[in-house]
Amino acid sequence: MAGEENAVAVYARTAAAGSPQLAAQVAAAMAWAARRGRRVAGVYVDDGVGGLVPLAERPGGARLIADAEAGGFAWVVVAELDRFGRSLPVVVDAQRRLRARGVGIAALREEAGRGSPLAAAANGLMGKGGAR
Repeated sequence: MAGEENAVAVYARTAAAGSPQLAAQVAAAMAWAARRGRRVAGVYVDDGVGGLVPLAERPGGARLIADAEAGGFAWVVVAELDRFGRSLPVVVDAQRRLRARGVGIAALREEAGRGSPLAAAANGLMGKGGAR
């Protein structure tokens, strides 16, 4: 069930606990939302969680999925698609879980045309579906 079209969730993850990259990911996603006039419905972080752990098994990821189910937002904004995972099955599973709830994904690096081969493969399997 998709949420308010103007509402977005911000998701960030780092494998190294306490990494300054976590704050940088959140700041980039918040700036993206502000530039587009989107309301940030929530910020979800997984600090010190490896990319091979499925989204649904991470504390922030599980909350993100639950809030998506409740219809709190229509889009998830991430700095890079690999924040969802470091393997194709984990990334595709995250995309499927969110899209099954009517939630789109805006991956900033991929939007800028600098995506990784992993992101290209996941997007090829799932269809791009970037934010407007």
